[in-house]
Amino acid sequence: MKTKNTLQRIKEYLEIEGITIRSFEQSVGMSNGSFASQLRNNKTIGVDKLENILQVYSKLNPDWLLTGNEPMLRAHEDIPPTPAHISILLQEVERLKEEVKDLKKKEMMLLDMNKALVDRALSSGSDAEACPFCVAVSKSGYGKCTDLSAAEFLAAISA
Repeated sequence: MKTKNTLQRIKEYLEIEGITIRSFEQSVGMSNGSFASQLRNNKTIGVDKLENILQVYSKLNPDWLLTGNEPMLRAHEDIPPTPAHISILLQEVERLKEEVKDLKKKEMMLLDMNKALVDRALSSGSDAEACPFCVAVSKSGYGKCTDLSAAEFLAAISA
């Protein structure tokens, strides 16, 4: 059995991943048709191109690419993040920070509204009848809203 050379292993990887030779050439900075020509004429590939390939296709196991030793792909934890991946992750972190900030504002607003309603109900003297939360809770068979934990309260008003 004839062993595959580096170019043939690259072609095998591209076929498995469903990557066209043209898009591969563009992604690693090769001119149009150069990879196909090198492959067809059983040529070799330069170190600079191999470096580009391993940088762009970071899942590829360098040992497999150069020698054919399995596995073809690196273990997930061995794949270095690319600058594009890092940028995407940083954008997502910033978006999530903003979302957390917005949710904290909403939580504080709801807590303030809840406190104001309970204070108003308790200061009116009619206790449970004046508090809309106590009314909602009592319909579910519980006592006053102030007698419940937050989880019990939410369960009671959503029943």
